[in-house]
Amino acid sequence: MEYSEVIRRRRMIRHYTDQALAPEVVERVLASALRAPSAGFSQGWAFLALTDPADRARFRPFVPTRVEQTPARQDAPLVVVPLAHKFAYLRKSFTAGGGASTSDRG
Repeated sequence: MEYSEVIRRRRMIRHYTDQALAPEVVERVLASALRAPSAGFSQGWAFLALTDPADRARFRPFVPTRVEQTPARQDAPLVVVPLAHKFAYLRKSFTAGGGASTSDRG
């Protein structure tokens, strides 16, 4: 399938069932996320997958868009938290002769 068709067929999901996702589905989602482009292919990220309802409930207070205001989101069977590692990007810039300055290190 062409990328333009993927974009055209994209749909916003606003309501979820309480059905758990199969572990293979979660792995496929995370594998796709890991293949996303990054600056200089530095891959300075990791992803935390929250599938347990208790873990998702503990995470909710930290969501800036206020999940309480959108109750349907509380039922999502998977929450993926992206984690960035700033120094992976800076290391790539320093070793590749990029424009990062020493003040960017901290």
